[in-house]
Amino acid sequence: MRWDASLATGYDVVDDQHRGIIALINEFVALQDRDCDTETVSAALLRLSDYVSTHFAEEERLMELYRYPEEQTRAHRACHLELSERTRELVLGHRIGEEEHACQLVALMQEWLAEHIMRVDRRLVAHIQRARAEG
Repeated sequence: MRWDASLATGYDVVDDQHRGIIALINEFVALQDRDCDTETVSAALLRLSDYVSTHFAEEERLMELYRYPEEQTRAHRACHLELSERTRELVLGHRIGEEEHACQLVALMQEWLAEHIMRVDRRLVAHIQRARAEG
């Protein structure tokens, strides 16, 4: 997966974290391509999962800071929770030897990230930018 301008939200902190997620996805794919041992691949998956959780926490902090509307906050958090739960399932599946879970996780992350950025995160960033302009 590659970062390009179509994925930019216009808010540097969020965009930098999205770039970080993409870098970790790509690191994981590279490890798989090199047929690394399960422990190394699992560690990469865990880094990806942890980083995504950190990113979600930052977005949720921004929602609170800029008083994002409650209904949109609930919906955005529900998206985060859904991906977090699915990610945990796939990471655990990989740890117990179900290799296909790792591939499913990468596909899920790639698809979800692009969709989430384009639809949900851009709405949040637009709200933040309006709130900052109104100061």
